[in-house]
Amino acid sequence: MTTTDEAGHRGSRALELGARLIGLVEFFFRRSDKSGDVSPGDAPVGEVEGADRLEVIVIGEANAVGLGVTRHTLGMAGHLARHLHSRTGRGVHWEAARIETDLLRNLPAAVREHRGSLASADVAVLMIGIVDTLSLTGTRAWSRQLSAALDLLTASLPVSATILVTSIPPMDNAGSISRLARLASGRQARALNRESALLIAQRDNCHVVAFPTTLSQELWSPQSRETPYLKMYDEWARSAANAVHELEEQRVAFFNV
Repeated sequence: MTTTDEAGHRGSRALELGARLIGLVEFFFRRSDKSGDVSPGDAPVGEVEGADRLEVIVIGEANAVGLGVTRHTLGMAGHLARHLHSRTGRGVHWEAARIETDLLRNLPAAVREHRGSLASADVAVLMIGIVDTLSLTGTRAWSRQLSAALDLLTASLPVSATILVTSIPPMDNAGSISRLARLASGRQARALNRESALLIAQRDNCHVVAFPTTLSQELWSPQSRETPYLKMYDEWARSAANAVHELEEQRVAFFNV
C-alpha cells in the first residue's frame, strides 16, 4: 500500500521532472532560433607567446566553444590562456572542442576527434552539464557517465596532465527558461554537482572549478551582446587558472620536501 508520504514524494518528483521537461522544451525552442545567437566564426585554436609552453584544451558544450562571443580568443579557452600566462609567465597553446549534442555521454566521439591534442595537453578543461541538467539526466546516470569520461580523458592525456571539471552554473538563474523550470533545474544541477565533487575528490589528477560566486546571483538571459559572456568567461577562466597555479605550487612543494 502506498503511504501518503510516498505518494507525496512521487507527486513532487513528477512535478520536478515535468518542470525540467518544460525547461528542456523552452531551451531547445530558443536554441532552434539562431537569429539572435552570437558564436565564433574563426578557428578554435590560438596561442599566447612565451617560453616553456603549456598545452591546453577546453572540451564540452556550447560555452566551451565560445557561445556569446564573436572570436574564440574571447571565449573560455582564450581567457584561460591569458590568465595562465599572467600567473605563470609561460606561453600557452590552446584549443576548444565541442561535444556532439552537448551531452556528457557523447564525449568519446570528441575524444577520438581530438586525440592528438589531448595526447600532448598539460591541462584539459571539461565544461559540461547544462544540457544534461535540462535533458533529465539522473544522478546515477551522470555519476556513471562522468566516471567513464574521466577514465577516458585520463587514458588520453599524458600522465602529468591535470583535468579541470567546471561546476554546472546555478540553473536557478537561467533567464532563458521559466521560473518553475529554473527552480527544478537548479535543484538538479546542485545534485549533479554533488555527484561530480564526490567522484573528483577520489582522483588526484582531477579538480573542480566552481562557478564564480560573483556571477552566481545574476539572472542569466542569453543576449546578442558580448559583454555578459566576456565577463563570465573572464571570471571563470581566472578561477581555472588559479586552480592550475595552486596545483603547480603544491607539486613543487611536494618534490622539495
